[in-house]
Amino acid sequence: MTLTLLLSFLRRADVTIEWREVQRFWQNKVVLIILAVVVVASFAGTGALAFTGNTEAAPLPLLSIAVVGATLWMGLITEVRQDAVHVWLWPLFWRTIRYDDIVEAEARKYRPLAEYGGWGMRWGIGGQCWNVSGDVGVQLVLRNGKRVLIGSLESEELARRIRAHIGQS
Repeated sequence: MTLTLLLSFLRRADVTIEWREVQRFWQNKVVLIILAVVVVASFAGTGALAFTGNTEAAPLPLLSIAVVGATLWMGLITEVRQDAVHVWLWPLFWRTIRYDDIVEAEARKYRPLAEYGGWGMRWGIGGQCWNVSGDVGVQLVLRNGKRVLIGSLESEELARRIRAHIGQS
């Protein structure tokens, strides 16, 4: 079953999706390298422990493969709907940001590691960040002064669509 099909169950039938972007962790080369190191290290560590006669670490490779599989299965879904911007770090977290709460939306380049400490749903010096790959996104400034960055490989289009809803040119 695809991610899009599973998410269709979460949608309200009376709300039109004007724009949607689906990103995956496997699009991020840095994450893929880290996951490969985790798998190789777990197999190497298990081999070393087995050589010494310790079999307690036998499940370690299976656990690392499960973590890698779950990470690659996750994705970031961003939707611009009539009522709000909806962001899901699927299948774990979601956030709805109403247009009434947004004062500004600007596409920008950012540094995921330096500004937010990596990828996923993060908090950093620039506020909250939702991202899984790349280094471009849309910086939202909310009425309460908080900032939310939504990673998007189509950041200009996402910013344009949000600005159309909030009356910002």
